[in-house]
Amino acid sequence: FGAVWLAKEKKSNYIAAIKCIRKSQLVESGLEGQLRREVEIQGHLRHRNILRMLGIFSDSAHIYLILEYASGGSVAALLKEK
Repeated sequence: FGAVWLAKEKKSNYIAAIKCIRKSQLVESGLEGQLRREVEIQGHLRHRNILRMLGIFSDSAHIYLILEYASGGSVAALLKEK
């Protein structure tokens, strides 16, 4: 869950996806540990078929994941088409 936005770094024009997750929603669903593990695992992965997590930051209400951008929509949408 969460919303995903397209972002562009001003200096380099690098395009990334930013996933915003509400902390309250994470706590309510009991998925804090799962997100922590996912961040740890994805932070170490280097594979040409897996998008990289480039960074993470947070504020008082949200956690933001900076992810490598892939055009073409979501995997779920692509699978539904086939």
